[in-house]
Formats: sequence, C-alpha cells, structure tokens
Amino acid sequence: MYNLIVLDECDSTQEEIKKRLKDGDLLAVLSKRQFKGKGSYSREWVSDEGGLYLSFVYPVIKCDFPISILFSILVIVALRKYLNYPFSEYLGIIYPNDLVIKYESIYYKLGGLLVETFKNNYIIGIGINVNNNVSNYDFEHKAISLKEFSLLLKNEYENFDITYIAQAILNQVSCFHKGEFSPENEINSIDFINYLNNIKVIVFMDGQEIIDQFEKIKVDYVNKKIILYKGRMRRDFEFEKIRRILY
Repeated sequence: MYNLIVLDECDSTQEEIKKRLKDGDLLAVLSKRQFKGKGSYSREWVSDEGGLYLSFVYPVIKCDFPISILFSILVIVALRKYLNYPFSEYLGIIYPNDLVIKYESIYYKLGGLLVETFKNNYIIGIGINVNNNVSNYDFEHKAISLKEFSLLLKNEYENFDITYIAQAILNQVSCFHKGEFSPENEINSIDFINYLNNIKVIVFMDGQEIIDQFEKIKVDYVNKKIILYKGRMRRDFEFEKIRRILY
C-alpha cells in the first residue's frame, strides 16, 4: 500500500519524490499546486490549483509495451471506477501518454503522464485537469477538466475529490503490483483513439528526431507497432521510434 504525502504546494511532485524516497518505499506525493511542474520533453506543466498533480514510485519492470501506456491504462481504469457511467465512456488514451476525452468527434486533453527512471525505480508523474478551468487556455491541444466536462454533460457535479481520485489511482496500481490486475486484459475495452486526421508525428530515426505530417494513425498493440498513413503510403514503426504525436 502506498504512503501518500499530501502537500499544499511544491516545485514539482517528481522532484519531491526524489528527495524523500528511501529504498523499498512505496511513496506517493500529491500537491495542490506546483511551481515548476514537469511535462514530457522538458515542457512545463501548468499546475493551477484544482488539478491533480501526483507522482509515485514503482520498481523497474519488463513490459511488452511502453511503460507510459501501462500506467495510462491503470489511470483510465481507476477513473472509470471513480466516475462511473456515462462519464467514463468518453475516456481514452492517445499514444504514448495523453489522457483524453472524446466528445462529439473532438479530442480534449484531460491529462498526461511523465515517466522517469531514478535509482532502479520508475517515478510516474500524473497531471489531470479536475476542478481547474482550462478550456480557455491557449494550449497545444484543446483541453478540458472533469468539472468542465461534467457541466458539458449537464451533470450535477460541483467539485471532485482530488485526494480520493489520487487514492483510487494508487489502489489500482497496488492491485497491479500484487498481481490482482492485468492491464493486458483491458486493452480491448479502452478507446485508444486509433484513428486521427492530419496529425504531426515526431519519430526518432538514425539518431535524430524527424517531424512529419500524416493523415491517419493506427496503434497496433498486438504487434507493438504504430502504423502511419499518408495517401497510399503506409509506414510501420516500432513503439520506441515514436516520440510524440501532435493532434
């Protein structure tokens, strides 16, 4: 079971974990605000009060697909249990680490994951828009919070319990840690948003990053491939070749 530390504020929950971590400790840090929140590729993660900013440690393991996808599945399953139907049916994942809400053919970014390796552990950072207002922000992607989406669905939610959501995520991770849950069994039940239109993809090839535009993308989790389409051209890439997808 995780030892969850709840803070009013910190520079970064990722860095806070590194300061506090002791060998063998299942530690998690939740903060109401971050001053230097970390996103993928050294981006800053906007961390206004009302969002969920959670980091936790997990032992390094071998996995058949990217670690970010493994923990994205665990987060989505936890959110489904917390939010229930009909809210949960809109939740999805865009490879490799974006948590999204798909509503009326529009993809809204709900959150994301950051995975770092530290002292033979993964440190998993999760940011989720919960009660904060993000729909009017000038982000790279359209964004939405759980509260804003509940209003869009005309539900009667006022504020979600951020600490409870964090505990639900950690409980799901604990079930996986004890062998009581298999993420592989959830792949077919989760909308991985296999097809998008006119997306940019950052591919790592020959020691450098290449940005190219494609019309469609398909994620093949069985064969561990990303399939990209441009007109009649098809390109297949192994998971680790795809650095980022901009939709």
